[in-house]
Amino acid sequence: MGEKIKWLEKYAPPGIDIKVEVIGYIAGVVVATLQSLSFVYSYGYALGELYTYHGISGKRVLMEGAIIQDFGSLMEGVFLFAVMMCGITLFRTGYYYTYHYQGSKMMYLMKRLPDKWEVHKRCWTLPLAGTALLCIWMLVLRMLYFAIYMFCTPSQCLPL
Repeated sequence: MGEKIKWLEKYAPPGIDIKVEVIGYIAGVVVATLQSLSFVYSYGYALGELYTYHGISGKRVLMEGAIIQDFGSLMEGVFLFAVMMCGITLFRTGYYYTYHYQGSKMMYLMKRLPDKWEVHKRCWTLPLAGTALLCIWMLVLRMLYFAIYMFCTPSQCLPL
């Protein structure tokens, strides 16, 4: 993985271990994805509420006029960690700026570079890219959860 992410070093403050940064972003996405799977539990519970068990045979029967919870209420709290991760990722910019003032005080060197935006590029690119990729991934998961909601719920039980 080291050589595959080497090109990212030009978007991070000098001296930052880019491998550790990438692993941190990947870990955040994985944890946010695992936390979002709480939708499956909520949906399974809501789907189970649509059915009753027939007395003697014990078969599961769809209740007359049963309507499943709307999609929005099932999605409450599903992306809580993802939102927190976006905030944490954006707070990394503050860490990157303070990192430039630590140790050898490279901020003074960075300010003398011909490109006056170099410091800002190195402090904002990774956090913004990480936040954008996380948001895109959460949108993909939301569409997947909506597809599960629409295709696995009996059509007569969908709210209008």
